[in-house]
Amino acid sequence: PKQRPPTMGRLVFGLRSAFVVFVVLPLSWECWGAAAGAAASSFSVQEARPPNRQQPLISIALLLMVRDEEANLRANLHLWRPVMDFVVCGIDERTTDRSAEAMLTSELADVRKFVFYFRFSDFSQGRNVVLKEARRKFPEATHVLFADPDWVPESLVKAEVDLKHRSFAFVVYDRNGLTTRNVAWLAENVEGLFFKYRLHEVLVFPDVAGPTKILRGWRVAEREVPGRKTWHTDAHVVNDEKNERGHSQSYERYMKDLALLERDLEEFGPDDPHTLYYLGATHFAALEAMLGSIGEHNATQQTERHVSQGMHFLQRRADLLLSSSSSSLSRSSSSVDEQTR
Repeated sequence: PKQRPPTMGRLVFGLRSAFVVFVVLPLSWECWGAAAGAAASSFSVQEARPPNRQQPLISIALLLMVRDEEANLRANLHLWRPVMDFVVCGIDERTTDRSAEAMLTSELADVRKFVFYFRFSDFSQGRNVVLKEARRKFPEATHVLFADPDWVPESLVKAEVDLKHRSFAFVVYDRNGLTTRNVAWLAENVEGLFFKYRLHEVLVFPDVAGPTKILRGWRVAEREVPGRKTWHTDAHVVNDEKNERGHSQSYERYMKDLALLERDLEEFGPDDPHTLYYLGATHFAALEAMLGSIGEHNATQQTERHVSQGMHFLQRRADLLLSSSSSSLSRSSSSVDEQTR
């Protein structure tokens, strides 16, 4: 049939319909989705979100990997406030205390927090999981700072962190009170950053990484909460996987460490100097833990194994270092000869 030209009433009705379909409904759906998202996040037990505040030029996410560290978290976490803007905590699923509660109910009301549980297999795997979650939750963080829950910051100067360097090293005083180490565990939050080695993990930077800056105003000390029973302090070991505990200088602990190091040797090759050193040192540490005291001891097959294996790995590492030094000297000498000619 012949169509009649639209009247003014039909035109108005058509425009109103189009407005409802293309403008009102999408806006309503977007508002409903935002409200639903807000409702979902409000019931999350994993994240604590403070009021919005302006993003600083340098923003640091503190990254923690913990197991049964409630006491240390309550004692130490707030001490990092001068330098951190976000905190991400991965909790080993074997944890039996209230570490998650300690994280979410801490005094840091103005710091955004994300807490989650994960299955631990080794130290680099655990730290890489925490790093991945930090990038997902807080991509706006310019830097990431890895720390242990028993680290007590004694001096922190956030103003020393800049955008010119890719990594920053600070001094950690060991719990024995005798030794220190420089740890470059503050880094620009860039793609390609990851931890290597299952034990005595090392933060590896991408090829585009710039120079490391030494943070001379930073001093951190390892310190346990007095009287707390942890694998650092409790010599008792329960050989049950679910409740497995020990202390860091027990023979059982060193045997587990050797198992991780041997897996690293298989993956990174027989000439990896990092793994060779820690294999040798750990064999002698296990021997010391097994004997328990200084003095004369009867040689056994077990003690002889630790001595021979410890010497083997340390000697191999020394040979590699000497070979590398000789090669460097040879190249330097050749370069001088070329310049002379």
